[in-house]
Amino acid sequence: MRRDDILLLFLTSHGSREGAVVSWDGGDDVLSPEWLGAILSLSKIRRRVIVVSACYSGVFADVLADPETIVITAADGLHTSFGCGDDDDWTYFGEALFHQAMPVSATLRQAFHLAELSVYWREALHFYAHSNPQMRGGEAIAPFLLIHRGAPDDGAHFPAPEASAVERERLLDANRRASHLPSRGKRIARIAAPRASAWACGPQRSVVRLRC
Repeated sequence: MRRDDILLLFLTSHGSREGAVVSWDGGDDVLSPEWLGAILSLSKIRRRVIVVSACYSGVFADVLADPETIVITAADGLHTSFGCGDDDDWTYFGEALFHQAMPVSATLRQAFHLAELSVYWREALHFYAHSNPQMRGGEAIAPFLLIHRGAPDDGAHFPAPEASAVERERLLDANRRASHLPSRGKRIARIAAPRASAWACGPQRSVVRLRC
């Protein structure tokens, strides 16, 4: 790789508080954050985006996030994530981030916040303990990570579910301006701002599935 290239590393597996399960010729082992960090250090690749979709994957963010390394995880270091059954094509977080959020987001940070919101409502629908996805580090490389060329990373993001309706709409408007995708932005607004009455019988399916 050239000096200014950015490595994207995506790991999806079962996880524990020690790391993620990986398969070798000799069988299975646990890839710890420290072990992965040592491998990356030997590679001399400075700029990195690491996405880990596994239970307890926040342990990777605790160790590896720094100004030139963004670490995105499906859960924090204390909780499981969901959607890793044998019949599932995607985990909850993998589907939300790659399949649903990235096609309608201007920046990686905006895609993460939309995926985070999708996972929150999907877990709430099934009464699961929230996995609390994480995105940390990368202050030095964030300006280079535009999903749609020409869209500024101005800090616009999708609101936390507990935000007020006014705050939700303000942040969604900011995201639409940043993404230059007004038609899809309107769809996001309908999805990300469920009616107050919807919670009485569970969030609407569109709130959870975010199909684009």
